[in-house]
Amino acid sequence: MRLPDPKRLRSASTIRTYPVGMEELIRVVEEVIQSLPRWTLAHAGESEVRAVRKTRVLGFEDDVMVRLTPAGSSGASPNTWAELESTARVGMRDLGQNERNLKELLAATERRLTADSFS
Repeated sequence: MRLPDPKRLRSASTIRTYPVGMEELIRVVEEVIQSLPRWTLAHAGESEVRAVRKTRVLGFEDDVMVRLTPAGSSGASPNTWAELESTARVGMRDLGQNERNLKELLAATERRLTADSFS
């Protein structure tokens, strides 16, 4: 019998492709993190953004990382590949909080990108 990887019990990850350049996506992710309640921007570089998200109950902190890679272009727009990961700092299980962190960040990022495209 194979035991589950302890890191997987306390983390979540996903990958998305966005039809914008890396510079624009970095800017949008930074702005989104700074606008979300209980989120703090920890680091922003050319291809990576790190944040800390505090839970509502007990104030546990989760580390969230977004790594960006150019993914070529489709027609007139460049594409950027985004790898997102959220990891609990405390405990063996996250009770789904890391999945919720990623959903919150993804939804806010997609809303901002949609709003920016109509501006």
